[in-house]
Amino acid sequence: MSSLSKDSFVNELAKTKYGVSDLFDMQDSNTLALLYRDVVKDERNILGHSRYSAALGFYIAYLQLKKQ
Repeated sequence: MSSLSKDSFVNELAKTKYGVSDLFDMQDSNTLALLYRDVVKDERNILGHSRYSAALGFYIAYLQLKKQ
């Protein structure tokens, strides 16, 4: 989950594009799906062997399990 820290580009993308102060404040699954789609295509994710999208995918799965 360190890939989703406050200093990561994922958190910065969540702030700039989706207007949240912290990625972990996001609870809306539709917005998280949009963010995930952005992260998958990002060059930093590709160069990082998809670790950012994997971490975000785990976070989304966690939130879905938590809702059940």
